Amino acid sequence: MKNINKQIEIRIKEKSRQALNLELFDRNLNLLVANINKIFMVEENLRVEAIVHEEKLKDMIANISHDLRTPLTAVKGYIQLLYKTIINSREKEMTSIVLNHINELEQLINNFFELSYLEISKPDVKLKKINLTNMVSNSIVDYIYDFEEKNLQVEFKVENPIYVYGDEEKTKRIIQNLIKNCLSHSSGNVIVDIFNKDKSVILSFKNPILYTNEIYVENLFDKFYIAEKSQSRSTGLGLSIVKLLTEQMNGEVNAFLNENNLDIQIELNRYIN
Repeated sequence: MKNINKQIEIRIKEKSRQALNLELFDRNLNLLVANINKIFMVEENLRVEAIVHEEKLKDMIANISHDLRTPLTAVKGYIQLLYKTIINSREKEMTSIVLNHINELEQLINNFFELSYLEISKPDVKLKKINLTNMVSNSIVDYIYDFEEKNLQVEFKVENPIYVYGDEEKTKRIIQNLIKNCLSHSSGNVIVDIFNKDKSVILSFKNPILYTNEIYVENLFDKFYIAEKSQSRSTGLGLSIVKLLTEQMNGEVNAFLNENNLDIQIELNRYIN
């Protein structure tokens, strides 16, 4: 029994797929070892099937995504060309509305397939030291014209560099989605803040919103959740992606409602020398 236990411990520790063996002849122990090996074999088969299933799902998502994006891109191109050639103001306005709907559909497709892919894929996290202050500042600049178009201003007064230990691409995607969420739902100016909290860093996006009595903060990060009276045509997927990416980096997401202000906070691991 001691030999069998030792082999099992080694198998678990080294993640080995080696079958157990018993040199001594004992009918009951041999039967036990044989049954344990059957369990290991079933487990291995299930693991292989799961990998194959995951790869098939990835391929299916990629194929469907391509099949949807290709005609949508063509339609969008034709509508953009049509918009440039139209002179009549009423026709131009109607074409602009169609183009906006196409953009919304395109965003929905992108978010849906990104979330689906993230959910079935093993997290590929490459942790490194990240200057979160610079990343947030640069991202805000990237969307400055979008804020101006919505008549919104962004207040971000963090000057000292604050560092987190995270995945650069995932962190950037989180910030972009939080900015897009503000653009979609904010009814006033946006306040962005970063501050240290023990061994963590808090990234906060705060903005005023309408219909606060219709919003349930505990559901904000659920897929397809949209406040009942929201005027936005948001997909409700952006914050779900934020939650998933944050958790892949062992972080946490929280949302707080104070009067008419929504404060979404992302807690990431602080980089400590």
